[in-house]
Amino acid sequence: CIFCIKFTEVIMFLEELKKELNLSSDLIFTTKLTVFGKDAVLVEGYKKLVNYSTTSVSYQTLEGVFIIEGENLKLKRINPVELLVTGKVKNVKLNEKQN
Repeated sequence: CIFCIKFTEVIMFLEELKKELNLSSDLIFTTKLTVFGKDAVLVEGYKKLVNYSTTSVSYQTLEGVFIIEGENLKLKRINPVELLVTGKVKNVKLNEKQN
C-alpha cells in the first residue's frame, strides 16, 4: 500500500519533530474511534496491539488501554496507523492511564 508507506514516513517524521522540539505526544497524536453499529470499530492513532482473541481486542493509546469486547472478532486491517476490528461488537471500554 503506497499510502501506508507514505503515512508511516509522516509518522516517523512527526516523532522526530516531537523529540527535537520537546513537544508532548498528545499535541501530535490523538486516538480516534469510529464505531459502525455493532459490526465494526475503526481505531486510528494507536500505539501497539496488546492482545487479540475472537472475544477481545486490546490496544495501547496515549489515553490508556482500550478494550473491544464481542464475539467472532477479527482484525480485518492492521497497519502502523489503524486497526479495523469486525465481528459482533458488544462493548468498548478504556482503562485510563494513571498519571
